[in-house]
Amino acid sequence: MRFLLNRWRQIGTRLYLALVFAVILTLLSSAVGIYYFERSGDLSYRIRAESAPAVDAAWAAALAAEKLRSHGREVIAGSGSTSATVSQTDVGDILNQLDDSLSQLVALEDMEFLALAVQEDAYEMAGVIDRLEAASQASERPALVAEFDEHSGALDQSVGLLVDSTGQYAEMNLTATVGSFDQGRVLLATICAISVVVATLTAWIWVGNGVLRRLSRVSDRMRSMAQGDLETPVPEVSRDEIGELARALEVFRQHAREVQRLNLVEQLYEELREANNELQTMQARLVAQEKLAALGELVSGVAHEISNPLNFVKNFSQGATELHGELTEMLDTYRDGMKSEDVALLDDITNEISDSLGRVITNGGRALAIVERMQGLSVDTRPPQVVDLNSELQDAAVSACEGFDYTPAFALDDDIGSMPIVVEEFKEAVGNLVTNACHAMDLKKTELGEEYEPSLAVSSRLANGEVQIRVRDNGPGIADDVVDRIFNPFFTTQDGVMGAGLGLTIAADVARRAGGDLQVATAYGDYAEFLMTMPVPETANVDMDDLGDDDEDWC
Repeated sequence: MRFLLNRWRQIGTRLYLALVFAVILTLLSSAVGIYYFERSGDLSYRIRAESAPAVDAAWAAALAAEKLRSHGREVIAGSGSTSATVSQTDVGDILNQLDDSLSQLVALEDMEFLALAVQEDAYEMAGVIDRLEAASQASERPALVAEFDEHSGALDQSVGLLVDSTGQYAEMNLTATVGSFDQGRVLLATICAISVVVATLTAWIWVGNGVLRRLSRVSDRMRSMAQGDLETPVPEVSRDEIGELARALEVFRQHAREVQRLNLVEQLYEELREANNELQTMQARLVAQEKLAALGELVSGVAHEISNPLNFVKNFSQGATELHGELTEMLDTYRDGMKSEDVALLDDITNEISDSLGRVITNGGRALAIVERMQGLSVDTRPPQVVDLNSELQDAAVSACEGFDYTPAFALDDDIGSMPIVVEEFKEAVGNLVTNACHAMDLKKTELGEEYEPSLAVSSRLANGEVQIRVRDNGPGIADDVVDRIFNPFFTTQDGVMGAGLGLTIAADVARRAGGDLQVATAYGDYAEFLMTMPVPETANVDMDDLGDDDEDWC
């Protein structure tokens, strides 16, 4: 008994019982509906298949009997002759019509006797008509006329009884059909009314007061817990599933309080770690900037001191080259009077002096170019200018491609308007990136020949509150053992005058001084892409609503 009581307290048990009761009512209503629909269908079928054809057949038999009487009266009126006043309708045809009509009624059990009686009276009257037509003496006709009247009355009586009986039969079937429909509607309406009353009482008394109200209290407590109230205990509401839910929620509240304490510690730890990471990043950036600044000042001073001797070397080398040319021209006038051995010796000395002076000029020029690029590491104090960033980017890229057989493909974001930048620094940084890309594509083209199709793409876009500038080439890429050192000052993989190793260093320094960064993504033998980012200043002419929040991977 205790077990049954506990089971009854469960919401699931009562829901299952309510569901079973609803299923029973549904099945009962379905059964009633099916029964009465079938019964009404049978009665309707009887009306269509029996009653209506029976009435039609009775009326057809009445019309045939009337034709037979009319034929008899015409025979009597014709005094036994077959004159034009007598109907030409053959008695046999009338009897065939009558038999066809009565054959439908003979199949009905209630109409069989009446149909046979009409058929018998009709055949007897047809016999009298035949005798009237065959009578040759006038003395025989009165008796036959009297007999005809007797059989005509009997036929009229039997036909009337048949018509009345078929009408009553049809009316009886129609009444039964209507009654069946009425009974079915009453029973279905009663079952529906019971279902509505039971559902209303269940929803109002049990679901509304017993379930929803308690669930509402538990739900309110859950919402308050979601808002951070973990101090108020969950009230005990009952011993059913809602009570179990409340007890489980209370246990969850207690555990949540413990987790909240742990999460607070973890949150403080994460915040401290993020702050420490940001501090380390900022410190590394400041150290890099300070190193570059110190290196720039040092290099600028050294470059200034070196540039003067180098200029003297270059200038005097050029002057010596000119004097050597003049000396050579003057000695050429004495060439005819010199021995062949002296002429050969003179040519050797002239060529050696010319080659030596050329190397001095070439290496002096290279040294001066390196010094000029070293001076670019010094801190630029020039003020920024508000310019169209895309226009300056395009000009810098096109200018850097001069001397190369490449045309960059641009994909510029129109949402980038005007913003303050140091134009010379920006153009130099972009030019260094594009120039390196052109040199890389030249190297790959030399290796692969005509089968190589160079591709240089320069793009800009707004994302995450910053301007992103990408320079991508499909050159040989950067080897894995080199990529970590490409931003170091004086590191280079190029030979010649352009191999000072300061281009990427200057570009990275320009990006960092603008508050951004310079990153590289590469696949050796496939491509190299440099991403330079600069934050959008508050004074920039940029629609801040257009700044994207996506943090897409780039390659």
